[in-house]
Amino acid sequence: MTSAIRKDGPVNAKLFIDGAWTVTDRSFPVTDPATGERVGAAAEAGEGEARAAVDAAHKAFPDWSAWVPAERAAALRRVSAALLEDVDRIADVIVAEQGKPRAQAAWEVRYATEWLDWFAEEARRTEGRVVPSPSPGKRLMVLRQPLGVALAITPWNFPVAMIAGKLAPAWLPDARSS
Repeated sequence: MTSAIRKDGPVNAKLFIDGAWTVTDRSFPVTDPATGERVGAAAEAGEGEARAAVDAAHKAFPDWSAWVPAERAAALRRVSAALLEDVDRIADVIVAEQGKPRAQAAWEVRYATEWLDWFAEEARRTEGRVVPSPSPGKRLMVLRQPLGVALAITPWNFPVAMIAGKLAPAWLPDARSS
């Protein structure tokens, strides 16, 4: 099964922090629940790695928040296209790591791209609105703009779809409206 996942051997996960793949000194084996075969290893993150990731996100926020809506939409579409280009391999990894049926694994990857594509369109809708004011002669204006860093914890049973369902709307200005 390992060779079906990756030609060069098992998948060995790393952490993506501050624009780079990093290795931790802790990991745990990932086994195929159907066969018990080791299919890879997952990096174990702790408080230090979590803080490094949040710090990197805060550092990147000013530049990212200046992106215009079309740039955010294009980035989400690129992620969607990359998933679709690699749907078979990603589905094989899901099957090997979870024992999920192959058809459901492939469906999940495609479903994730629907989230990304939907919110790519929503990212373009950043118009504000004027709200009636309780004070005479005043107007209140609502602007949609990035709020800050978000932390998302996802369940294991839909590894691609759940992260897409959290990541995509978080890329919208004022994600609270989603």
